[in-house]
Parts: sequence; C-alpha cells; structure tokens
Amino acid sequence: YWALILCNVLLPQLLWLKWVRTSVPALFVLALVVNVGMWLERFVIIVVSLHRDYLPSSWGGYVPTGWDWGVLLGSIGLFLTLIFLFVRVLPMISIFEMRHLLAETHRHGGAGSQPTAETAPPAPPRPAVEAGSLYGLMAEFASGEELLAQARRAYAAGYRKLAAYSPYPIEELPAALGLRPSRLPWLVLLGGIAGGVAGFGMQYYASVIDYPLNIGGRPLNSWPAFVIVTFELTILAAAGAAVLGMLLRNGLPQPYHAVFNAPGFERASQDRFFLCVEAADPAFDARKTQSFLMSLNPVSVVEVEK
Repeated sequence: YWALILCNVLLPQLLWLKWVRTSVPALFVLALVVNVGMWLERFVIIVVSLHRDYLPSSWGGYVPTGWDWGVLLGSIGLFLTLIFLFVRVLPMISIFEMRHLLAETHRHGGAGSQPTAETAPPAPPRPAVEAGSLYGLMAEFASGEELLAQARRAYAAGYRKLAAYSPYPIEELPAALGLRPSRLPWLVLLGGIAGGVAGFGMQYYASVIDYPLNIGGRPLNSWPAFVIVTFELTILAAAGAAVLGMLLRNGLPQPYHAVFNAPGFERASQDRFFLCVEAADPAFDARKTQSFLMSLNPVSVVEVEK
C-alpha cells in the first residue's frame, strides 16, 4: 500500500521541478515508476480485497447476470464508437513527420529550381474591400522560421492584435506575439483539487454518515482505504478540466472564423504559415500595414473579410 502511495502520489510531485519536466531520462524513469504504482493499485484493489474477506460483497458467490454482461459489452461498444468518431472527425497528424517532411521539401526543392508560384515575388493584394467588412491583413510565409522572425518584427513595430497560424507548434511563437502565459495549468490544478475533495468526501459521507458499517473492526473513517478512489477522481477531474479548459480558452469548437475566407488558408494545416494583423489593432492602417507586411518578404499579402 505504501509503495502505491510512494509511486503514484509522492514521486510525481517531482514534476514541480523544471529540470525534471525538461529531462527526457527523468521523465522516462518517472513514467516507469507511475506504471508500477498503477499496477500496485490494481493489486491492492483486487488481491487484498479477496485476501481479507471483510467486504459484504464477497460473503457469497458472484455469478454475472445478463445486466452485468450488457453493461460490460455496452461500455466497450461506447468506447470504440467514441474512438472511431474521434479518428474520423479529428484525424491524427504526426507533428514530428510534419516538421521532417517540410524541412526535406524545402531542402530538396529550393536549390536550382525554376521560379514558380511558390518562389515568385509576393503577389499584390486583391482589390480593397469595404472598411467595415475588413477583418485584417494576412501575410503568408513558406517556413516556420520566417513566421517567427516576422512575428517578432511586427510586434516590435507596435502591432498588438496579432494572430499566427502554423501546421505545427512553434515554441517561441506565443512570446513573439506578446501572448501572456496560459492559465490552463491553474485550471487543471483546481480541477484536480476539486476531484480529490469530492472523491474523499463521497467516501466519507457513505462510510461515516449515511451508512456506517463495521468491517473487520476498522474505524469508520479509514482514510487509507479512501486514497485509491480519491486519487482516481483527482486524475479524472484534472484531465477533464484540461480538455474543457483548452476548448473554452481557445474558443472551440468554432465552425466559422474570418480567416477561413483568406485564399489558400487551408494550407495552414499542411505546409504554409500565416501572420494576421487585425483591423481592430490600434496601430492598424490599411495602407501602412499593407506596406509593412509587404516589406517582410512574404509569399503573399491578402485582405481578410469578416
């Protein structure tokens, strides 16, 4: 039991240290320790419960009924259905492969190639749209390095309403755009605390207040027996807070956004990188901002309608 607490509760606290979070060997060893702790958790739940025959549910023989089999098969079917829907709606893309393929494409296709639409000078912007229907101006770049460098230049030029779009994460890009650190970790922490308190409180209420039962002479508030469920609900609530918080903070799902109107923007999930200056930016001026973006040597600059 105490080995379970050590592996699943105490040692993971090392993740508060930055050198542990940024060290691959340390994370690998810690992951192995957590796996051992999860196995010990199942051992405590099953083997110890069967060995100490104090639970009322083990006073008689158990034979699964049709309802039991139905719940089991139904849960498996629901899980597979959700997995298939996830893969169908949100196809899995390997970020490593995306980075590697883009790098190889630029390396082999750049030298000695004839001028094409990909390497031609920036295309002139489309005819101007009405001021009231203008969302902003968007510049297209061919590599993540260009996007990062030009985002820094745009921020240094005084623009604050900036948005960047890339087929894979660029670590330095949020800081280049002037975005503040995410509050999502705090939301995950609060979700984990709430889940842990709810798990322990549920067991305390059931065992001490609502239905006290003397099992093997142990105290009613036998907190070591409550740790496993408390731990599970902590992880469940923290993971749920992470997913919901990520969706809400990013404004997802978002069926429509103005940048969807930009020509070629579908390549933002393939091999193109975009920097958008919104018209709501205090420093935005249609002509000056257009000239500034053209000076960044992009593939193209287009107006984005609302």
